[in-house]
Amino acid sequence: MLPRFRKFLRFRVSNKNTAAKAYHFFVMNRQKKAYNSLYCCENQLILPIVETFNDDDMLKKVDINEVKKSATKLIGKDWMLITAGEPDSRNTMTASWGGFGELWNMPVVMIFIRPSRYTYSFVEKEDYFTVSFFEEKFRSTLQLCGTVSGRKVEKIKEAGLTPILSEHGSTYFGEAKLVCECRKIYFNDINPNNFLEEKIKKLYPHEDYHRMFIGEIVNTYMK
Repeated sequence: MLPRFRKFLRFRVSNKNTAAKAYHFFVMNRQKKAYNSLYCCENQLILPIVETFNDDDMLKKVDINEVKKSATKLIGKDWMLITAGEPDSRNTMTASWGGFGELWNMPVVMIFIRPSRYTYSFVEKEDYFTVSFFEEKFRSTLQLCGTVSGRKVEKIKEAGLTPILSEHGSTYFGEAKLVCECRKIYFNDINPNNFLEEKIKKLYPHEDYHRMFIGEIVNTYMK
């Protein structure tokens, strides 16, 4: 059953991948709309319109090399949301450890997630994930997403964020100032035997070491 929204967009699709690309086309091509989710019914993609954004609030596709921002500030000070999953099953989490860079001739994002985190299973399962960055006024939103588990509440709804389906079927948020969509290309588990700095060990009193995921940046959006 579809939720009760005032207006829907409907068009025919052949499969899930086509649906995701069509959805993303509608959102990014000056429609100035944000969509809560998508529903497929009898080969129709149904988009419930829930909010209208001003032109200045729209994320626009850019080259990652056009982003002139400090990676240490974006991640370590501003924080980010790591998001993965499908529209009917997804989760997001706040993170302040990670990195941007160039690796294997590709622009990449590096994220670190403990296996105990609910988002871990979504990133582990999916081929793509997103990282979203926000203005300071969303600090309380990031704090909520970093302290409340998606196992207990609908975190995205609770945070008041507007999910947008990416070109490859991942989720990012209309309120973000910068988004990178990433394709997973490598992972590795932190090995405590390789710590060369003693104080790092103190960050893992329960020995719940992160798994590192490296993702190729395939799309970048910025306001």
